[in-house]
Amino acid sequence: TKGVRHRAFRHGEDDHDWNDPLTDEVTVMGKKYKGAFMQSKCNKCHAQELTLSHAPLLSKGKKLFTDVGCWGCHPVEGYNDLAKRGPTLTNIASKTTQGWLHTWVSYPKGWRPATRMPNFWPGAVDAQSVPHHESQKPDEVMAQHRKLREQEVSAIVAYLWVNSDKAPLLAQTAPRGDAAKGKETFDSVGCRGCHVTEKDATARRSEASEERDYAPNLWNVADKAKPEWIYSWVKNPKAMWPETKMPDLRLSDAEAANVTAYLLTLKSDQKYPEQKTSARQQQTLAAQGKELIAKYGCFGCHNIKGFENAQKIGTELTEHGRKAVELLDFGDVQYFTEDPKHHQTYANWVWEKLHVPRVFAYERVETRMPQFDFTDDEALAILTFLKGQTGETPPPEYRTGINEVQAAVYKGERLVFWNGCRNCHIVEKRGGKIRDQFNEDNQSFAPPILTGEGWKVQPHWLFGFIKDPIPLRPWLTVRMPTFHFTDADATDVVHYFAAASNKSFPYLTAEAPQPEGERLRQTEALFKELQCVNCHVVGQLRPNQDPASAAPNFLLAKERLRPDWIPVWLKNPQALMDGTRMPSFWDFSDEAHPVSPSKLFNGDWKAQIDALRDYLMHLDSKSAQPAKTAATPRPPKRRSAAKRG
Repeated sequence: TKGVRHRAFRHGEDDHDWNDPLTDEVTVMGKKYKGAFMQSKCNKCHAQELTLSHAPLLSKGKKLFTDVGCWGCHPVEGYNDLAKRGPTLTNIASKTTQGWLHTWVSYPKGWRPATRMPNFWPGAVDAQSVPHHESQKPDEVMAQHRKLREQEVSAIVAYLWVNSDKAPLLAQTAPRGDAAKGKETFDSVGCRGCHVTEKDATARRSEASEERDYAPNLWNVADKAKPEWIYSWVKNPKAMWPETKMPDLRLSDAEAANVTAYLLTLKSDQKYPEQKTSARQQQTLAAQGKELIAKYGCFGCHNIKGFENAQKIGTELTEHGRKAVELLDFGDVQYFTEDPKHHQTYANWVWEKLHVPRVFAYERVETRMPQFDFTDDEALAILTFLKGQTGETPPPEYRTGINEVQAAVYKGERLVFWNGCRNCHIVEKRGGKIRDQFNEDNQSFAPPILTGEGWKVQPHWLFGFIKDPIPLRPWLTVRMPTFHFTDADATDVVHYFAAASNKSFPYLTAEAPQPEGERLRQTEALFKELQCVNCHVVGQLRPNQDPASAAPNFLLAKERLRPDWIPVWLKNPQALMDGTRMPSFWDFSDEAHPVSPSKLFNGDWKAQIDALRDYLMHLDSKSAQPAKTAATPRPPKRRSAAKRG
């Protein structure tokens, strides 16, 4: 047998026994989409992988399915152990007001247009989103649904309020802070990697979709959150909500107070309804609210007191992609009834369900799925993902096995996506949105590029850093936050970076013998000749050293860097990190006749680079001293073709 090593074979392209090769197109509501269902078939072998370079539509569908929290209502294998998508509501009264909560639950997009939270009363906004009698005018339909919404939202809010516990606030009154200093901290430590504070800003959208914010837009956060809650939250998010993905920026008390003062200036002029019901009326409404929360499945995304053991309310989706069309209820929608043979297809049903979830409701059947306002691109991506949910597994000879390491890699990739690592970092050539906060001359102040990180750093160091970050460049204001990863999660992330760089894990330490005698003397001379410490820090910045020109701390090299990476980096930094300011001191434009910057080691470039590697792996603060001149030596001049050889 050929086996999985042959790509054409495993994808059915050259096997006459494969009756369904992975090439086709799909027609959705009269429009053809080439390759959508072809990509969905990739899920049979690659169900655990979040990103497939050859299946971008499927990858987007997986990310969207995760990002908007579809699994909160729908059981689906591989997603059932994820943390709930929305914030805890067990102590909501400590966070906000009833008036704001009523406004938010009524129509989330009316308050934050790029939110993920869907609309449970779409008929109050658009009459065409719900079935209604032809004789009814749109205004009548919307008025009817607005009345229903008001009744149901009042009941849901009452239940949440009556059953709210006290949050573990750090102080009953937030300490006074300086708003100007708070803005400076907010802008500099990394908050803007995830959040924006401008009303219509789109700079921090989710990796899954440009239609949805990664984290809340804070332009009007003071309308929503109480001062003491904001202070406690920015000081220690996980103490307030253990499952949150917001990390800990390790703010001091003063920094947290200042950030709180700044966020309290972000307020709109919107008015919110006042709570006018008595305590007895609240209890009556709360009883109704409990039934409505059970009906709509709010507990699928939120922790809600009284629903700790509630079961998901949606259809099982693990094998939804193989569902026969005859088992799908098309209701009495005219488009589908006028020509069932051509219109009643799996793709059309899912497409309409995603766009207009209540479309298939009629007198005897009530539908509960809320309105997400998916775009056509989003709907096609989710359709592609769902079509791939078949539960089918090809024979072993057509697929690669998944061992523990591969499983860890896939988990690590999900953690990188879920925790927004690409908001600050460029990871595998994608991301780094926070870099728009740094001008072209100050890109060195931005979070580091992590493409190739699994080759660059030693896994045990990366594990420790992920668990407990330390300042690698203390002169910078932006800081790596603490995510409070478990050991298992940190290990999975390390696996991911190693695999992304095609490096094995566990890591076997490469040899880096300590230079001695004449080799040490020449290495020290070369180190000074190249003036390495004029840019690189040795422990801390030198007096009067410009932070903008400072390069990574040499004293961390022996614990942090992989010895086998250093020679490749020294040989051609630009090849590993395009745009780096690190010069290439050796001229390899003519591979047969490289030019060295020094006559030491008889001008042997390899001996020079290996010696520098070994020197770095045994460097201490006493060994490295800056050269007398602050000028960085120029790399050797490139020779013209006529002068070579």
